[in-house]
Amino acid sequence: MFFKLSPAPTVTSRQPLAAAAAAAAAGLGGFSRSWATHCPATPPRSAQPSTARQFHSCVQRTSAAGTSSWYPERPPEAPPSPKAMARPPLLLLLLVLLTAGCGVYAAHRCQDTHAQSQLDLNKVTGQWYVVEIVEHDPKVLEMSMIEQRKCPIVVLHRQNSTGSWLTLKWTEGRDVVVYNLNVTDMRRALGRWQSVGKQEGSMTRRENYQHFDGVVLVLKAVEDHMVLTFCDRNPERSPYTLVLSRAQRMPGDDIDSINNMMRFRELYMGLVKSTCPGAAAAVAHSPALLAVGALAAVVRLLLGRAGPS
Repeated sequence: MFFKLSPAPTVTSRQPLAAAAAAAAAGLGGFSRSWATHCPATPPRSAQPSTARQFHSCVQRTSAAGTSSWYPERPPEAPPSPKAMARPPLLLLLLVLLTAGCGVYAAHRCQDTHAQSQLDLNKVTGQWYVVEIVEHDPKVLEMSMIEQRKCPIVVLHRQNSTGSWLTLKWTEGRDVVVYNLNVTDMRRALGRWQSVGKQEGSMTRRENYQHFDGVVLVLKAVEDHMVLTFCDRNPERSPYTLVLSRAQRMPGDDIDSINNMMRFRELYMGLVKSTCPGAAAAVAHSPALLAVGALAAVVRLLLGRAGPS
């Protein structure tokens, strides 16, 4: 079946808007029926627009067959008001929401991270050196690494040889903070420690100190090193991981392996702090590690996904 297309109508005259004619409605079909009360077949010139908000004049169009009809004409678009121009762009709002949502996503991802279910709690007690601190902040688009002169010490104590209560004492110079932890499932989740109450010690008296309220996950625990990830209940606080070593120095290959493990578990590598000078030097200057971090940031941007913290 073929249809013959008639030439486009031409505008011959213009008149103010008034009541609509049935001829205009018949000519434009269902879409023009809402205009049928605005443009008569022959509107008087003295008629004032009845719906100035929608149309400001009627336009007479003549088809190729010589039939004339009146159609409504929309007014020109008004410039945006100052109030509308002051509204933030939609893209900016989306970016703000995405940034706010990153923290929530990171917190939930941290909570879901698989911890080491079986370990000997008595063997992980004692003194550890904090050789690396990793902040899993998804708002940091590119991994950065810094070296710090401090060398914090963590002492893990079990209240009795068979109990579920632990204390973690962090010492940094003269400042001390003590965490009270409880192993909630002694059979199936020995590597999941729940914080109980607020922390104690001189460090908590700092004006900017924020008490930790969440779960500590043991990602890895072997004879000479251990990896603990702190997941706060507050979604606005990014998770962080401590790399602990029995000795003050730790082989760079071991630290590389731990950092790759965190990436594999989708813990975003934001800011990496190398502590205990020289302990993580092999990692801090590793071009391969920096390249992997930059590549991960590019992939995350392309996929539009904010990695967990």
